[in-house]
Amino acid sequence: APTHPPSLAMAPACNGRAAPAWRPPHASGPRVGALAVGCLLWLYALAKLGQDLSHAFAGGASTSRRPISSASPSSPRVWAPSSALALRAGGGDFDLVAQKLEEATEKIRAATKGLEVLKVELLDRNMLSGEIDREFIIQVLALFRPATAAPMRPLLDKTLDQVFPALQGFDTLAALTVGMAVARLPHASAWLAAGDATMRLCSSTAASAEELSQLAWAFASAGERRPGLFDALRGALAKVSGSSLSEDRRRIFAWACAEVGEPAEEFGEPPTHADATASRGILGALGELAAGGAGVEALATEPLPVVAVFDVVSEAEAAELIGLADAASLWRSSSRRGARDAKGDDAKRTSYSAILSTPKCRANPVVQSVRSKVATILKVPEGYVEALQLVRYNKGEQYGPHVDWGRPRDASFWLGGQRTTTALIYLNTLPEGCGGETVFGRLGLRVVPRAGTAVLWPNVDAEGAPQQSVEHEAMPILCDATKYVVNVWVRGHELPPYVLPPQ
Repeated sequence: APTHPPSLAMAPACNGRAAPAWRPPHASGPRVGALAVGCLLWLYALAKLGQDLSHAFAGGASTSRRPISSASPSSPRVWAPSSALALRAGGGDFDLVAQKLEEATEKIRAATKGLEVLKVELLDRNMLSGEIDREFIIQVLALFRPATAAPMRPLLDKTLDQVFPALQGFDTLAALTVGMAVARLPHASAWLAAGDATMRLCSSTAASAEELSQLAWAFASAGERRPGLFDALRGALAKVSGSSLSEDRRRIFAWACAEVGEPAEEFGEPPTHADATASRGILGALGELAAGGAGVEALATEPLPVVAVFDVVSEAEAAELIGLADAASLWRSSSRRGARDAKGDDAKRTSYSAILSTPKCRANPVVQSVRSKVATILKVPEGYVEALQLVRYNKGEQYGPHVDWGRPRDASFWLGGQRTTTALIYLNTLPEGCGGETVFGRLGLRVVPRAGTAVLWPNVDAEGAPQQSVEHEAMPILCDATKYVVNVWVRGHELPPYVLPPQ
């Protein structure tokens, strides 16, 4: 707990009125490691090696390098390395070329071997085979996700051109297609082949509600809106006995249809209000926090509680979360879909986001710890907590006035209902005068980022109706610094176990 209370200072709010600027106690932000060079250099390595080879064969090597052969100065130069050691003899540049060429070769070798085993896993199964190794399928497909892996994708095309037409059952089709979605494979031809196989099997083969809901989820997560695809899935589902369609499967299938813009009328409409019991529970938990306690500060109490909880995330944990997003190349330009103010007008949003929703991210101990802490603070089951969303703001970037609750026809209502609560966790502290505050214009409140602090507020009232008064904005970054935060959103009821946001 802090050794002294936060200081309050007057600062202009976004509407020009004076607003109390909440400044937490002293803290320092996490050190953020530099981005890894990654796979991009293997393309450079191949090009550089070709350039050096051409240069060497042409006899135009730099005089600053030792001759590689023992030929006399008047004789043509002979380039005949017997190993990587010969490359290194030419100078420091060859060191990097040899290393990156070896790494690139290893990646291609691993991808080729992985595809061979994947083909056997999906096509050569028999009554003695165990369960399909879905984790292995995801690992293989993830090799082809990065943009730097594009030169290897013809290998994937060749394998999928053999696998998809040969699939005879929905079990293997669902395992492969879900694997593509979880691996976030951005390869259009692969998804086209998956759609062909799905429509073929839907017209000829019986499927379970589980398999069909998994396929619908995978295609919706990938943003596949192919004409006729979801009609085929819905037709196959109609043949399945209603008793086998669990509530989770129904919600996932209905979400997928709504997500691709083809709402299934047979499922009706999801409620836009949160469950009243859940809403009152959230307000009660926040009210107790606002009453005071060690490591907690009430920033506002009327018309709703806004509470700061200190030291929710340590410096090391913050660095781990950022590193997780960096290492997996999860950063994307923040979606403007659903970015609306309280009146429904578009909100300006210029930042990058990373959603920690893959199985590997969810299994990370720090991710699990953050989700668990928020669930404990709010006294809700952890299953109500969405996947963590990291947001990165650089100089000049911001998020204009907006609300976190969803509007009618929000497909995500099928999955977890309305968002009842937001927990905004600051991962670093910005320099004085650098901007980046969180401003609640309707509450007259301005919060200065402090590393490790979580600010929590309800998005609904006691009856579950969305509240306009929680409209807030992330002010622009005014200096050469980066602001990192984590959005932790809590839903009105439990989310299905394997839900990823759309790509």
